[in-house]
Amino acid sequence: MRIKIINKIIVTIAIFTLISAPSIKIFYSSVIINLIPLFFLLFYYFTNINNLFKRKSNKKAIFVYSISIVVFLLYFLFGRYSVIDADVLFRYTFLITVLFLLSSLVDFVNKKMLIGMIISWAILISTLKLFEKLSYSSDLGQTYLTVGLPMGAGLTASLILLFFSKKKFFSYEKILILICSGIILTGLLFSRGRSNLLYPLFVFVFTVGGAILYNKSFRLKYLFFISLILFFAVSFITSNAYNSDFTSLNRLSASSVDISEEDRLMKWTKSFDYILDYPFFGYGVDSSYYLIGNYPHNIFIELALSFGIPVFILFFIFIMKYLIAYIRQFSIEKMSLEMLCIGAIGMYFFVSWNTSFDLGTSYIPLSLILLFKIYSYEYRKK
Repeated sequence: MRIKIINKIIVTIAIFTLISAPSIKIFYSSVIINLIPLFFLLFYYFTNINNLFKRKSNKKAIFVYSISIVVFLLYFLFGRYSVIDADVLFRYTFLITVLFLLSSLVDFVNKKMLIGMIISWAILISTLKLFEKLSYSSDLGQTYLTVGLPMGAGLTASLILLFFSKKKFFSYEKILILICSGIILTGLLFSRGRSNLLYPLFVFVFTVGGAILYNKSFRLKYLFFISLILFFAVSFITSNAYNSDFTSLNRLSASSVDISEEDRLMKWTKSFDYILDYPFFGYGVDSSYYLIGNYPHNIFIELALSFGIPVFILFFIFIMKYLIAYIRQFSIEKMSLEMLCIGAIGMYFFVSWNTSFDLGTSYIPLSLILLFKIYSYEYRKK
């Protein structure tokens, strides 16, 4: 029993390290931050391989993993404009392998501990940001988004726990979560990232929408609270939009006035033209760097551009099933709050990745989405 608990702790820490790697690298920038948790996941996979092979789901995971590796290598080696580079090979192999290991070791994950670590890390980053103790180098790929991502994830988790927990409002747990939310929100307001402030609110509103859809008896309550929150949010943003202290609000107001600095629409337009010219097979792994000069800041477009429309459709179906499963959590009589929270953090990361990052590093949002999908499937079976 004790060994099982230790195993869960180590695997959970490994997963937390994987999804928090970009912000951890602010303190120590090295690929070893990715490799150490991968080593532990591989170790626990092979030490438990006999038990894992008894599960049908693990056999399916091996089949999907094998097909994914073969398809990737074919596109990598024979794609029309594939970037044949060791770094590209590592990133995509790492992505596919991590997702496979997580799908196999899902029983070793302590959900409550993982959520607690994500919120705690967000508080630490927020505190260091507020006291100006954080420094990052753009030469190492560190940006304001690197700092803001964990804070946004922590805020997302805090909002879900605060709103959907059945604990009394003035209970110790809810007061603690409220304080955590305040610290993280303050850190975000003094950061540059607009998305890290907006996307947690988007996920929260989306989640409340799901609750309203399935819980008729609580519709008025949910609508009242969401209206109240939106009213205060809009009032605060409007009154502080040009306050020099709130960097994120400054950038938000600037983007609403002038969007000429954004070249994403141009990238998307070029990408659509290329996709229409060669829709079925795509142009190869990371071909967007050759075709449009960079990644298109949209995972769906990048998939269609690199791997063709068929792969895009499969991925689109996967994401839609995830969103449906997420909303359907509110139809379950005894809904798992931890599961909902993991699904919400996964949604936050995915929306962030779909606007700011590339496909090759998307193991972070896809890991949590995959965990949620497996949890929700097994939970409904019970």
